[in-house]
Amino acid sequence: MSGPGMLVLSLTVAVLSFFYFALTVMVVRCRRKFKLPYLVNEDKQLVVKVRAHANFIEYVPLALIIMLMSVMLAVPVFILSLASIMLICGRVLHAYSLLKLEHKHIYTCRVAGMVLTFVMILLLSIFNAFLSVVYLITG
Repeated sequence: MSGPGMLVLSLTVAVLSFFYFALTVMVVRCRRKFKLPYLVNEDKQLVVKVRAHANFIEYVPLALIIMLMSVMLAVPVFILSLASIMLICGRVLHAYSLLKLEHKHIYTCRVAGMVLTFVMILLLSIFNAFLSVVYLITG
């Protein structure tokens, strides 16, 4: 399986993988700083980094599976590209809002990140469901 849709998916996976690696490094450094190989302490900095990392890994795998299904169902590349941008921007905004505790616009960024991620998942899910039904009916 190849083509423009697969290239969009591959680029999305690559960008998100680098971002995941950066989040992981932040958590590891913070754990080393506090000498906590497991769990968390009362330090807000560590808790926030762990949650930014965890939230990323809670949503990204599902979103990427949905994107793969979209590629397999031949969802238009424009829609895949839009979904990719929404997912990447959504995850970056959400993590940024958690990690920048001192800023007053955190809540707006956090909500925007969540909305972009949720809308992306819903958008591709709707396309996938529609195309699946069409393919089932038409053979």
